[in-house]
Amino acid sequence: MAFGFTLGAALFGLLVAIGNPDWRSYLTAEEVVRSVAFYGLCGVGVAVASIVGSGISIVAVDRGIQRPPGVRVRASVVGAAAGALVLGVDVSASIALVDGSTS
Repeated sequence: MAFGFTLGAALFGLLVAIGNPDWRSYLTAEEVVRSVAFYGLCGVGVAVASIVGSGISIVAVDRGIQRPPGVRVRASVVGAAAGALVLGVDVSASIALVDGSTS
C-alpha cells in the first residue's frame, strides 16, 4: 500500500515538473525526489496506523477468531479508519503544540 502511494506521489511530481512550465523553471529533480520521499513516508505512516488499528480492532472484537468472517472484516475496516483518524489527530495536535510554543 505504501509503495503504491510512493509511486503515485512520484507520478504526480513528474507530471507537475514536466507539465507546468512555471514550476519547471524553479523545481529541480532533487526537490521532486525529496517531496516524493516525504509523501511516501507519510503514506507509510498512514498504512502502519491503519494496519495497527485494524489488528487492534479484530483482537478486541473477536479474540478467539470464532465469529463469522464478515464480523472480522467490519471490525477491520472500522479499526483501520480509526487508526488513520487517531494518527491525523495526533499529528494535528503535535503541530498545534509546536506552533503554539514557538510564537
